[in-house]
Amino acid sequence: MMPTHGYGGFRRFILGSVTAKVLHDAHCPVWTGAHMQEPPLPETIRMDHIACAVDLGPENEAVIKAAAKLAEENVADLTVIHVVPSPDAGPAHFADTNLRSYLINDARERLQTLCANLQIKAQVCVETGGNIAKMVSTAATQHRAGLLVIGRNQHHGTGRLRTHSYSIIREAQCPVLSI
Repeated sequence: MMPTHGYGGFRRFILGSVTAKVLHDAHCPVWTGAHMQEPPLPETIRMDHIACAVDLGPENEAVIKAAAKLAEENVADLTVIHVVPSPDAGPAHFADTNLRSYLINDARERLQTLCANLQIKAQVCVETGGNIAKMVSTAATQHRAGLLVIGRNQHHGTGRLRTHSYSIIREAQCPVLSI
């Protein structure tokens, strides 16, 4: 468990070098959270809802299982979040909306099937947007998540979410557990 600096402005785009090194090299889950000037009172901290942000690759099964176990242990609800990229400008902005709808529905169906096969009770939230970290953070906040679980082990795949791990940690409004 380790804090990040949580600086504003330009420095907000930089994850502390020690935190980045630990996240890159650690072979165990790492719990991070942005440093707060005024932390919340202990009695206001709740973990009755856990969010889990995933790609659609097979390596995310372990991440969902870990989030589900934490949710069960804490008698918490679980939401699985996935972000379908959506270009905001240029010719792709005018792309077929049917394709976008198909991608969203396909992702939702695949995640619902995965959760059912793993016998995990979870709400599935599929968002669309260009800034994956911001979309994950917004979805976790909307679901009142007290913890966000993400995958980060670079040795087991190269999914989009893994390339956004540091950004997600910086954007998150709650602690992040990187599996």
